[in-house]
Amino acid sequence: MKTYGDGEQTFNFIHSDELTCSITLTAKQLDVGSETYKIGTNAETTVSDLTAQNVEILREDLDVDGVNVIHTELRTRDVRPNYSDTS
Repeated sequence: MKTYGDGEQTFNFIHSDELTCSITLTAKQLDVGSETYKIGTNAETTVSDLTAQNVEILREDLDVDGVNVIHTELRTRDVRPNYSDTS
């Protein structure tokens, strides 16, 4: 499994059901104009944490052994930190 950078970069991951619900609720509001809304969990998840979860699923749920994590150079487009502050 390839990981760009050291894995300490953070992102704000949101489930597609939560995103769909947020968009639907916003669309139903009659008084909404061209306002901007931040949709997120207000929580940072590191790439290392996400990778560890994926490796655990592969090993325990799918019985895949020998998963190696390879760290490569950080991509220039990756920003640290990168999450949605919805406060």
